[in-house]
Amino acid sequence: MAFVSYFAAVPYFLSHQGHETYGVVAFLTMILGYSSLFDNGITYTVTLRYVRSLSSGGDNPESVVGYAFPIYTILGGIVFFALFLFAPRISTSIWGNEEFTGVVRGMSFVIFLQIVGALFASVLLARNKVVLVNASRMIADIGRVLGIVLAASSAEPLVMIVSMMAVSSVAKMAIDLWNCSKLVGIRKLRPRWSVADIISILGASTWMWSIAAFGLAVLVYDKWYVSSAFSSEKYSYYSIANDFSTKVFFVIYAFTAAIYTPLMRRHAVNLGSGPIYRFYLVFLLAVALAYYGPLFVFSRPLLTWYVSADLAANAVVPMRVMIGSAVIYLLFNTIEIDLYAKGMARSVLPSYILGMASLLCFTPYLAEHLQITGVAISVLIMQVVMLLSLLFVRYQKSSESWCRLGSEDRSDSVEVNSK
Repeated sequence: MAFVSYFAAVPYFLSHQGHETYGVVAFLTMILGYSSLFDNGITYTVTLRYVRSLSSGGDNPESVVGYAFPIYTILGGIVFFALFLFAPRISTSIWGNEEFTGVVRGMSFVIFLQIVGALFASVLLARNKVVLVNASRMIADIGRVLGIVLAASSAEPLVMIVSMMAVSSVAKMAIDLWNCSKLVGIRKLRPRWSVADIISILGASTWMWSIAAFGLAVLVYDKWYVSSAFSSEKYSYYSIANDFSTKVFFVIYAFTAAIYTPLMRRHAVNLGSGPIYRFYLVFLLAVALAYYGPLFVFSRPLLTWYVSADLAANAVVPMRVMIGSAVIYLLFNTIEIDLYAKGMARSVLPSYILGMASLLCFTPYLAEHLQITGVAISVLIMQVVMLLSLLFVRYQKSSESWCRLGSEDRSDSVEVNSK
């Protein structure tokens, strides 16, 4: 519902506020979408420990959540003050002036709410209450879409959008907290202070924080490059192309959330990925065929109908390149999610480092010769590099498992023979 309403709202906004304002809105929406990477390290560790404690029948699994509470609050506060204080510099580096300082400061509060609220969502996901998480997420998404609709006729469209983002984030956090309190009791979620436990959680989160840092870099770099190297109008072309090629990821992330906890539970008791992983592959194949196939073939008429012929002429080629990147990302994600569920986050980090290196190498050259299409091609190259490197890691881990299995079999046969 939120997915459809967003695409219905964008043409309405463009017709009233123009391409340049939409370029700023697209960047703010992207920042909000990627803000989850700030807390990704802690959320991964907390969810993994919580699920393992529940699977093993621990006495007080919610203690993991209590010790994580201060970390989320402190992390959210650090991000808030950093964005608030450096808002003028951020506005200047992205848009060339300090005009959007207030907007960036407003986003700092929205991101603070996102980070703190992620703790309650992780509790629900660990207990496999995916429907509740998706329901609150849908309400928040609809609120943000409503902000775009209201901003179309507003004298201060960016203020309206950021305000609705804040209201939606507060509503989502309140709904998730209410559901958590009904599920486990509000007293079990109270903050706890233990230096040893907090250090343990932070230490275990190091790898995921590193992945989050490089993940944020590879996701934002191309948008930052286009916004700083080209006009706002060209950034709006790039943003529309990116929206079409990535908005379906919300559906994929909802499905991923549904299988992630069962995968972790299976790995916690050494059952392996099993049919869940195969079903996930079938689902991604269906998305690729049902969404990206028609989108690639009918890109130009779709963009012409959606916005205008001028925009279609400028955005169609980058969008087709981005569709290729999105399909490769889906393949990458299938391997990545399984490694995370196994607790092998450190195996994923080299792929993000190599991906960032390829972006830095190829983007300036390709952008100079092919404009925004060149930037899109550099992202495609990055996705290929990341997929190949992760396939190599997966093959390496599989080989190690077979070697260990073979050595165990040999030791068993030696033991039998000796008897």
